[in-house]
Amino acid sequence: MAWPPRSEVEARFDPSVAHVVWEVTLRCNLDCPYCFGHRSEGPVGGALTELGAEHVAGVYREAVGDRRLYFDLTGGEPLLVKELLSLMELLPEERAHFRIQTNGTVYRHFRPAHINMAYQPLSMLEGQASTWWENLSAFVADGHLVTVQLIALPDRLDELEDLYQRAAQVVPEHQVYVRYLQGQYGDRQLPRQYSREELARLKPMLNLRAVEEELCRLGAWNFSGRACRAGRDLAVVFEDGTVHRCTGARAAAQAGLGDLAAGFRFTEQPAQQCKYPCSCVFQGFWYCLDV
Repeated sequence: MAWPPRSEVEARFDPSVAHVVWEVTLRCNLDCPYCFGHRSEGPVGGALTELGAEHVAGVYREAVGDRRLYFDLTGGEPLLVKELLSLMELLPEERAHFRIQTNGTVYRHFRPAHINMAYQPLSMLEGQASTWWENLSAFVADGHLVTVQLIALPDRLDELEDLYQRAAQVVPEHQVYVRYLQGQYGDRQLPRQYSREELARLKPMLNLRAVEEELCRLGAWNFSGRACRAGRDLAVVFEDGTVHRCTGARAAAQAGLGDLAAGFRFTEQPAQQCKYPCSCVFQGFWYCLDV
């Protein structure tokens, strides 16, 4: 396949690429009520900050050998971690590509990457909202592949439609997508309690990517008994630097693959039955395949 991949999906089906989902830090400059993976106070922290970019780059190079690396960077807010830019310099473009999940309020200049910007209306101040739009244009001008993720808040669907149209004037429309809200919102448990009318308004703004991810998150896909390549082609790295085959393995206190301090190794075992279908986030949709 071509390098860099056109999407994370393409990277996940390329056997010459090792896919790393990395929780770079839990620190975030926003405090979204529906976010399960952040802290809004305290130091940025994380293994990359503590160990340094040079050490971490060496660990990744040793772990993947001749394969190339595709990083899915999550948080918290990954762009708060200044060492990330140094890591990019140490892992050349022909060997490593980065997909950064950001809230869009932090701008840094770095080499072309995939920037997935989530617009967070419940936690952004007025100044941060205007900064978000400025950063969207800046990331596009810097040559990044930019996708825009909008959250479907039931009482703000008029605003959502306006945001969708505005974003589609900056990036191609197929790079703008809407995500269902997960969790308690007002007196409703979402996404289960979206009304038919609300879903009808959301449908024109959904794309295949959003539908597939949400079906997986809602448990509509059953991975039980299917072969999973996690641990062989995928590693999940947490803020503290521990490395596991998947989020479910860590939740079940299964032995990990190692850590960023001493190093880690991908398993050489063939694809195995998925043991953690209920713990798999959207990675499972792509990895739990009999291939």
